[in-house]
Amino acid sequence: MNVFKVEGNWYKGNLHSHTTNSDGPFTPRRRVNYYQKRGYQFLCITDHNKVTEVEGEREEKCLVLKGAEYDVMLDKGQSAHFVAINMKGDIVKTENTSKEEVIRQIKEQGAEIVFAHPCGSDLPLNAIFAVEGYIGLEVFNCNFYCREREKAYSTTYWDELLKKGQRIWGFASDDGHGPQGTPMGEDMGCCWIMVKASSLSADSILAAIKEGNFYSSYGPAILDFQIEERECYGKTSPVKKISLISDKRRKDFDKKNCLFSQFEFKLKGNEKYLRLECTDENDCIAYSNPIFMDNRK
Repeated sequence: MNVFKVEGNWYKGNLHSHTTNSDGPFTPRRRVNYYQKRGYQFLCITDHNKVTEVEGEREEKCLVLKGAEYDVMLDKGQSAHFVAINMKGDIVKTENTSKEEVIRQIKEQGAEIVFAHPCGSDLPLNAIFAVEGYIGLEVFNCNFYCREREKAYSTTYWDELLKKGQRIWGFASDDGHGPQGTPMGEDMGCCWIMVKASSLSADSILAAIKEGNFYSSYGPAILDFQIEERECYGKTSPVKKISLISDKRRKDFDKKNCLFSQFEFKLKGNEKYLRLECTDENDCIAYSNPIFMDNRK
């Protein structure tokens, strides 16, 4: 499905944030207000291993989704993190709870799972191949960008999984902790996903995310992305480079130090999926979700 052909409205949100209930700098209420004042229309609070309630008088016009970030152990003892979106309450979890049981309890609540910062967690690719039940992974994590920049990006994992036939989505997340080896605020309100949904409700936003009807960014906007039989084209905010990535190749396009906002690529016709990366003059990137050639309408 192509999000740029879907009916609906665009909503800006962040799905990974922390409060004083775990290791964040702000109370839950202040956290929500912080994002609302910066133009975010929905926010998922994901404190470590617990679901946080936002108490106090509601002042914001920001949809709050309950969530949590759960520590899990993978098959060969690697430590990984799952971000659970739209939880109803806490799960029952101990140090010995298996990843399968964590996933089962999350899914039992009707929530969805995003694999958090796989590169930041130093995970080998084969460890991720053995995990099932998640809808996507964080391809950009702002907290790691502020601390260990080379570990912020997980697009290599994404493309390897896509090439293996997995249909998963890419997320850009703040993972905001505030002062913790990074300047206050640097990892908060920095990136977002733009979701196209029928309304600003938990059910509608979650349904759109599950279908991949969003793009991720920490700078540029993707305004259109269309695919025909032997070509693709579209429009973005002004950028210095556009990259088209498929299971076959990566093709980069720039105009020699000149910003541009429209693009067109010729296709070989045998690609299984296509996704877009747009880089602006500040080296910030927007990521489209993959459009699968057998389901591009």
